[in-house]
Amino acid sequence: MQRRRLLGLLIALGVVVATALVLERLRPRAPAHTSLLGIRPDEVVAIRVREGTRELRAARPAAVWRIEAPLAARPDAPAAVAEMVDVLATLVPVDTFERREIDRRDLGLAPPRARIEIDVRGRAEQVVLLLGDYVPTGGSVYGALASDRWIHQIGAGIVSEIEKAFYLTFQPGEPGG
Repeated sequence: MQRRRLLGLLIALGVVVATALVLERLRPRAPAHTSLLGIRPDEVVAIRVREGTRELRAARPAAVWRIEAPLAARPDAPAAVAEMVDVLATLVPVDTFERREIDRRDLGLAPPRARIEIDVRGRAEQVVLLLGDYVPTGGSVYGALASDRWIHQIGAGIVSEIEKAFYLTFQPGEPGG
């Protein structure tokens, strides 16, 4: 009698475990984090970054970035632009929320601290990223795509990449350098 009971319990346990495994596989998953901008670095053919009075424009007609503004860029400026594009293409928001009754001015997005316009091969419209103020809790900045209703908290490392690109683009003594 005990063996039958034990066998019954083992079968019941097996059914429960098998059911749990099947249900786990069928459970809906949260979407994987994807790039905020939905682009790959090799698709970017031009970029324009405006921050205050500074502007950086670069194009990539071939394999190497060409700095269009400012005209007297440092020799390592194309590499800095390539790194900035790599970081932009792989941006994943720290957090995202809908901007319903939030005044964009309160987040530094109107006007934005920085405006980044990206031309992507095969797309008619530019990808436009607006960067605002630092988030009070630190470590990120507010950002928004010009084309949607969401506000994102983006790791503050993007600000460092932009600053590095500006620093390496402008000659010493030039405005912005």
